[in-house]
Amino acid sequence: MPPKRKVAANKAGQAAVTKKAKQATDEIVEDETDKDVGEKSNRLYWQWQSDDTEWKHFSPVSEEAINVAYGLKKAQVTITEDGENVIVYFSKMVCSITVSGEKASIRSGVKVGKDVFVWQWQDIQGEEHVYTPAQMLVLEDSFQSGDSPAVLKLGTRKYTVDFKAWTQTANTTKEMKILARVKLDVTIKAKSNARKQKIKAAKEKVETISYNGKRPVDSYCQKLHSSHVYYNGDEVWDVTLNQTNLQYNNNKFYKIQLLEDNNSNFYSVWLRWGRVGQRGQFKLTEYGYDLSSAKTLFEAKFKDKTKNNWSERDKFEKVQGKYDILYVEYSSNEDAGDAKTRPIPESNLDKRVKDLIELICNIKTMEEMVLEMKYDAKKAPLGKLTTDQIKAGYSSLKVIEGLINGNQLGPKLVEACNEFYTRIPHSFGMKSPPLIATLPMIKQKIQLLEALGDIQIAIKLLNENPDMLLHPADNHYKSLKCELIPLEKGSDNYTLIEKYLRNTHGATHNGYTLEIEDIFACVKDGDKDKFLDFGNRMLLWHGSRLTNWAGILGKGLRIAPPEAPISGYMFGKGLYFADMCSKSANYCFASHTVPSGLLLLCEVSLGDCNELKVADSNADRLPMGKHSVKGRGMIIPDPREIVELPDGVKVPCGKGLDSNFFSVDRYTLIYNEYIVYNVNQVRMRYLIRVKFNFKQ
Repeated sequence: MPPKRKVAANKAGQAAVTKKAKQATDEIVEDETDKDVGEKSNRLYWQWQSDDTEWKHFSPVSEEAINVAYGLKKAQVTITEDGENVIVYFSKMVCSITVSGEKASIRSGVKVGKDVFVWQWQDIQGEEHVYTPAQMLVLEDSFQSGDSPAVLKLGTRKYTVDFKAWTQTANTTKEMKILARVKLDVTIKAKSNARKQKIKAAKEKVETISYNGKRPVDSYCQKLHSSHVYYNGDEVWDVTLNQTNLQYNNNKFYKIQLLEDNNSNFYSVWLRWGRVGQRGQFKLTEYGYDLSSAKTLFEAKFKDKTKNNWSERDKFEKVQGKYDILYVEYSSNEDAGDAKTRPIPESNLDKRVKDLIELICNIKTMEEMVLEMKYDAKKAPLGKLTTDQIKAGYSSLKVIEGLINGNQLGPKLVEACNEFYTRIPHSFGMKSPPLIATLPMIKQKIQLLEALGDIQIAIKLLNENPDMLLHPADNHYKSLKCELIPLEKGSDNYTLIEKYLRNTHGATHNGYTLEIEDIFACVKDGDKDKFLDFGNRMLLWHGSRLTNWAGILGKGLRIAPPEAPISGYMFGKGLYFADMCSKSANYCFASHTVPSGLLLLCEVSLGDCNELKVADSNADRLPMGKHSVKGRGMIIPDPREIVELPDGVKVPCGKGLDSNFFSVDRYTLIYNEYIVYNVNQVRMRYLIRVKFNFKQ
């Protein structure tokens, strides 16, 4: 049933009637073409536009009534849809609920077998307009007859229509228009009874991309398996655009692809557009062997949506109120199909290592995590968002941070948030993207960008030159270049780490207990040679999301880039560690549904610490002679129980005590924090797999 809302203009649909369309005599519904509709009207297919912008099919009973009325040249018809009386107005292509008066757009197409096609034409500005239902029937009949060119009467004029060149030329004025025959994403069933449609929320998922060539054909395109994205050398005719306007609740994408058939030089332009996270609307325009015309449409669309020229996209400048380019990276995976058919060899890894690798290299887990954080991986698949695009996201957050700190919460903040969501696509359904107006919200977005960076690294590592003679887990393990050696329960180091974890669970972190499942000694290639030893070496905790660990083990711990805002880091941009295990465990972001987590024990060369009692976002500017920062907390491991390893590393594994027992100073932090600002002051020593036992 049409929702109770105002009619929305829709350029690509038949719903809205633009001023130009009203002025064109051959676009008026009451034209001579309508006189010949008659019984042909039963071939028309009718839809109404729901409140979430999706097009819904009228019930078969309603559609039959609409077709009869249209065939009889009625101006309107009253139908009953889902128990409500609805008036359909043919001249304006809208329908209205009689009780409330609220309206919805409608559109029609021509049924051809199990498919439905809409006929459109393009004006000199590149805008698409639809023909009237009656004119569509005339065009479809002529197209099916195979006569080309054909002289047709559309409206009050005669036209020569060339279905090979896809042009329509007025016989008197010689004005030429570009035609398009667009297939709707519907399937006509042979026989159907009237029924109420159950509208279910589409499940969010991330697309799996497999393709030949330099870019994947959009998965919604009907030519997905019969064409490829056209390219000429390094120039690939494919672009995804993104735009967010919080003030208008706009969060939308626009995809443009120039396609070439796999078996011939037959060209098409594929367009898909809509709200981020939704399938949206789409159109395929075929140009036969006319590559030049296909390029012209592609370039015109790009210019219209961005106000930039396609040929000058290397100098692209974002224009306010227009779309921005979403930069994604792709690498061809032509052998993907063959890989699926190959038998999987047995793994040579210890089962504990194999299970760990499969846990941290699980793409599905990565997908679920970013979806929870509202990232839209349909528009920018995991691992494909470029490093520059992620940096641009950080830069936007930095601008937002400055505005918040300056208490500028008006239009400038809205525009900065628009820029962030445009660069880093999010899916909020039909809800408006939230304004990023607090520092905690900035911190959440920083965590998303950090995760995207780690996932990008992980996926690149996992796809690097796989050895088909190895089990996938063995390949992944090999790509990390980090030796993982399981510790046996009861061994000295296992027992010490077990004690360290048990004793340093903070009293304030009482929502769960931790249970060790496995412990691995870590030996990362190159760590020993690069290590900077300033003395005062301690074994300290570090926690992170499961999705980040392949990137961490593969490339090591990394410091936030210069583009990142500083407000998300209490003591500036550095590597953070704790001497209380639960302090770090909280950063695993485990849950009741995914109760697994990983904690890293690192050898950290603290040297001479700059001890601070309160947070300082500029603490990375160390005083002369200082090598690290220690944020002093109220609860500390009992210093009388520190254990020193044979190599001189100290393990603060005592039970938590009130620091006032040892000092009269008062602190604002609950627990100690240790921060170093050089990654070479850190060596990974042990990786602990833990289970979170949440209390109800």
